[in-house]
Formats: sequence, structure tokens, C-alpha cells
Amino acid sequence: MNAVLRLSLGNFLFFAIFALTMIGVKNQNDRRDAWHHGGWIAKFAIWVVLVVLMFFVPNIVISVYEILSKFGSGLFLLVQVVMLLDFTNNWNDSWVEKDEQKWEIALLVVTVICYLATFAFSGVLFMWFNPSDHDCGLNVFFIVLTMILAFVFAIIALHPQVTYHFHPLQYMYLSLWT
Repeated sequence: MNAVLRLSLGNFLFFAIFALTMIGVKNQNDRRDAWHHGGWIAKFAIWVVLVVLMFFVPNIVISVYEILSKFGSGLFLLVQVVMLLDFTNNWNDSWVEKDEQKWEIALLVVTVICYLATFAFSGVLFMWFNPSDHDCGLNVFFIVLTMILAFVFAIIALHPQVTYHFHPLQYMYLSLWT
């Protein structure tokens, strides 16, 4: 576990440094953009050095990183969910505004496929996280809860009150991205 955390810290530092060097880059005319799209050998060397150096860091630093990374990973997942919602919202808007029946049918087909994939993957989760010779009640609880919530949210999203009126959280979400 300690080696995984050290590798994770090296990766975190590499990408954090890389992100900090890209702050303020607006277009490809900025000379730092060449660093973003090129310099692969140098970036690989820097990455290797950072990962190797993390194996010489004291254990207390790794312990602190372990605690912080639990919250950081949750924040990272939250940002990813918001980005995914923004992407799907834009995709939906672009297909709906075309105002053609074929695009609405395509949207319906994609939606049905995504829901079927979600429930099929939940079945796979049952096989992986509920082995027959083990008691995995908590795993089953969370899988079933997720499936129930997915179904309930789908029903709520189809309700006419929701489809024709914005929810206060939607206003907050839209204000963040506009």
C-alpha cells in the first residue's frame, strides 16, 4: 500500500506541476503550448524522477498525503461528474436544437443504451463483489441502492414538472458554467 501511495504522490506532483505551468495558456501561439503538445522525452524523464524521488520521502509525508488524497480524490470525482454532466447537457442541447425527428430518435436510442449498460454493469458488479462463498452484504446494499437511485432519478427526470421547470440546483449549475 505504501508503494502505491508513493507512486500516486509522484503522479500527483507531476500533473500538478504540469498544470501550474499551463495556467494562462489561451491558444496555441503561446510558447508554453509547445510543452503541452511536445517534449515527451523530457516529460517522461521528469515523471520518472518524481516517482523515484517519492520512494526517498519520509513515511510521515506519505501518511499525510494518504489522508489528503482521500478528500482530494472525492473532490476530483465531483469535478469529473460536473464535467460529464456539462458534456451530456451540451450534447443533448445540440441534438435537440436540430429539431429533426432523426436526432430525437438517436437521442432516445443513446439514452436507452446507456441505461441498459448501467444495469448490465450493475449485474457485473454483483458477480465481482458478491462471491458465492463470502458474506458481502454491504457490497450488495450499495449496488442495489445505486440501481434503485438510478431508476428513481430516471422517473423523476421524466416527470413533467421537472422537464418544464428548472430546479434551483440547475440554476446554480448553469451559473457556474456560463
